[in-house]
Amino acid sequence: MSGRRILSRRIGRDCRAGRIGLLGRTRRHQRPDGGRCGRHQARSSGHSRIRNDPPGPRLVAGRLRGCTRGGGRLIAVVTGGSRGIGAAVMREMTARAYDCRDLSRTSGYDAGDEASVNRFFGELERLDALVNNAAILELAAIVDMKVETWDEVMRVGLRGAFLCSQAAFRLMGPGGTIVNVSSLSGVFGAEKFPKMSAYVAAKSGLAGLTEALAVEGRPLGIRVNAVSPASVATEMGRIAGISQEPLSPEEVARVITWLATSDSAPLTGANIRIDPPARG
Repeated sequence: MSGRRILSRRIGRDCRAGRIGLLGRTRRHQRPDGGRCGRHQARSSGHSRIRNDPPGPRLVAGRLRGCTRGGGRLIAVVTGGSRGIGAAVMREMTARAYDCRDLSRTSGYDAGDEASVNRFFGELERLDALVNNAAILELAAIVDMKVETWDEVMRVGLRGAFLCSQAAFRLMGPGGTIVNVSSLSGVFGAEKFPKMSAYVAAKSGLAGLTEALAVEGRPLGIRVNAVSPASVATEMGRIAGISQEPLSPEEVARVITWLATSDSAPLTGANIRIDPPARG
């Protein structure tokens, strides 16, 4: 049998299966609801490539633009969504027609526990946005800090973001977004305060994780960004005891929501610094 006849039969099968689009280009699998996004399949070429791209945020055309859904509300997960910044994000994104799910101890889950995270995300069939907001603050001078305290701050604030982002990558399709809530204290060169070494280390790590995940998300159409606010008028902000005028949770939530929605496309790999407010 000639090679031309075999090729014709393959093209015929692909056309009947709906895999060939205009100009003979292969189309992505269409979701039953008509949307373009679904779970991406893991691909492995058996080797790794070293990228020489410069670090920092990127403006990427095309694939990283917001995903068009075919019916149904967009699904968003907010860790630590029961109070403070997280609760403000839940309200803001709900107002933008998102179906928001809270992953927190209040709702019976623990962002830093692998089994708990897997149980939570295992109940979702799709995911459009993730906000990694869960964190704890324990004030202690380095000479007095217990190892258990250090580990717990890292477990919730950094390990939790890793676990939830890993689960999100497995659920998201092109157009998915992740926003990591870091802190101005985690920004290189910004003012630091005593007794916050564990918190600062966790937030600095979260900023680095954002850049790394943005690189991995680009070929998948998943955008990953961060916000680094100054002191915020929350319980954690009061524990920190910083004297500067705080931001409101709603002010920070508006920036987070912008990054989580297609309004901010195609921005990825950015860490938005939110300095103390200038009141008129």
